[in-house]
Amino acid sequence: MKDKRIYSAKQINTSAANEEEQWLKIDKGLFVVVAPEPTNSRRVVGKVSINKKTFKCSFGSFHIKLKESDIEEYKRKWSERKSWAKENNCDPNLFDIQFVDPKSTKTFEEVVELFLEQKKKDLKKNGDSYRTLSNRCGQIMKYLPSNLPITYFKGREGTMFFKQRVCDPKNQEGKVYSASRFRRLLNNIFEYALLPENCFLHPELAPIGLNKPFLFEKDIPEQQPHPHLHWNDFQGLIENFNLKQNINGYPVNCGRLTHLSWVASLMMMIRVSGVVCLEWEWLKENNKGTYWELPPETVGVKRTKKDKHNPHYIPMTLQLGKLIDYLRSINGNQKYVFYSPFKGNNPYMSSQTPNSILRRLGYQGVQDIHGFRHVITNTLVDKKGKNERDISRCLGHLLKEDSIGNYDYAMRLESRKDILETWHSLLLNEGGLKI
Repeated sequence: MKDKRIYSAKQINTSAANEEEQWLKIDKGLFVVVAPEPTNSRRVVGKVSINKKTFKCSFGSFHIKLKESDIEEYKRKWSERKSWAKENNCDPNLFDIQFVDPKSTKTFEEVVELFLEQKKKDLKKNGDSYRTLSNRCGQIMKYLPSNLPITYFKGREGTMFFKQRVCDPKNQEGKVYSASRFRRLLNNIFEYALLPENCFLHPELAPIGLNKPFLFEKDIPEQQPHPHLHWNDFQGLIENFNLKQNINGYPVNCGRLTHLSWVASLMMMIRVSGVVCLEWEWLKENNKGTYWELPPETVGVKRTKKDKHNPHYIPMTLQLGKLIDYLRSINGNQKYVFYSPFKGNNPYMSSQTPNSILRRLGYQGVQDIHGFRHVITNTLVDKKGKNERDISRCLGHLLKEDSIGNYDYAMRLESRKDILETWHSLLLNEGGLKI
């Protein structure tokens, strides 16, 4: 049964926190909200329905004992804001804002849609990154009522609303990392809404503390490295790969293009998402030789807006040239090196396809495609004594731990080629890889 009592200051001060949040009424539509243990925090919140929309107006939390005079003051403030909101048919939270941009009337759902449109432009519709972001936003919206105004989530109350309605259900499913990703994505959406060029939300109406991890995020286990083998065992993987080739030169139950994507991921050293979206026009030549130049916005290159002038370079070696010749014979007349006619989100092969070979060979959970990068690094350092920074550049990393890294855009084709030639020699001569 709903508690309709009007609580006095004395009753509120002596009330203990329960397992659930308590709403103690002090006037019509005005409450002192007592949070559950262990926080036991208290805040004053007003609730009003305008045109069938419910608005909440928080007056902040308090840590001292209430007096009856305090309650009277809260009543006065709430009455003033509620009357103004009804007269103007708007959110009572706007009362304290002298000038309100009309954009602030957008719903949270509308802002999310605009956020995704901007992200699509930033990512140039390129691959899995945008699709993952869009799916994650869709999951968040399933936990929220529709048509909530962007101003609804003001202050710490707004942040706690997101925690309870969006993050906690995922956390209870045992998906702590997903709950953390939701919190970070929500913070990104509100940062977008607050940008001066957008002004979808006044700073005073933004959630407070959404940029900081929730308590449950401390329990997130450290991210484990992708499964990968030691070089000696990896040679056995290559041997198994070679043994299962048929007379056409590629594994049974695997198309030639899939086979070559697997080899390319192993030889080019970059993330597989960057391999499958390669375009022929990225193949260039200068006085140092032939090389691939992957634009900064390429999926898998992972450059930010600050690094928009820093592409990734892959020099051609004799071994890689042989692989590229095979690929040209298949897709030389297409835009994409790994063009795929099968319907999907992109006109090129899925980044998950090369992993299928490892699963068929029985290496699931033991070695994956991204784990190739672990094998490459450990083998080149331990067996060949190669410089870690040179290897890191070939992997596509930006080295900015020192000041000069912020100004370093050198191509370094010779040092990159030396790393690639050493790795390719290991693969073909010691590993026995067949291209």
